[in-house]
Amino acid sequence: MRIRDLQSWQPRDGNNIPAHLSNGVGLCMALVTGDDRLLLSRRASAPASRPRPGEWDVAVVEGLHPGKDTLGTRNPEIDLWKVAALAVYEELGLRVVRNQIHLLSFGVDCSFFQWNALGFYRTNKTAREVIQGWSNHARDAYEHGKLESVPADPDSVFHFLQSQRMWGSGLMALYVTLSALVGGEDPVAAAAARAFRD
Repeated sequence: MRIRDLQSWQPRDGNNIPAHLSNGVGLCMALVTGDDRLLLSRRASAPASRPRPGEWDVAVVEGLHPGKDTLGTRNPEIDLWKVAALAVYEELGLRVVRNQIHLLSFGVDCSFFQWNALGFYRTNKTAREVIQGWSNHARDAYEHGKLESVPADPDSVFHFLQSQRMWGSGLMALYVTLSALVGGEDPVAAAAARAFRD
């Protein structure tokens, strides 16, 4: 959608930029629960979730906003940990412990022209507790149509995703998360190859 909109956009005075194109940098984080499960999100239907409605995604996806995500009024640097903590709280209703945020990589989704920090948040709560808290306490719960938990191992995650659609940044966030959890990339690559060989 982003490339189609960019190709058809006719600049006039610089103020007619489509709103959903205005933020091309963000973060994608998987959520690992205390009972060793990964939470995946089925995005809400439009208009609640403008980009990729109904698709599966990692549990936390947030755009960076230079005006509100800086270290302070005198320091214009973006604080990724602040953004991650706020995103986890707003989207899932979880209070965040900073040392449980793991930012592992940075990449670009070429289909959506979206740059993202990739990683995961590890909570001590079980998947069931997180899902209950999400439905009761998350300010932005409307962005998720459904949360699903799967065992946090490569074979289970990729088996679940075999017949599901997920954008590249979400897949890469899962890939780097699983690599960190199992202690290396080789078992993750092998599981992905087994799941998607057809």
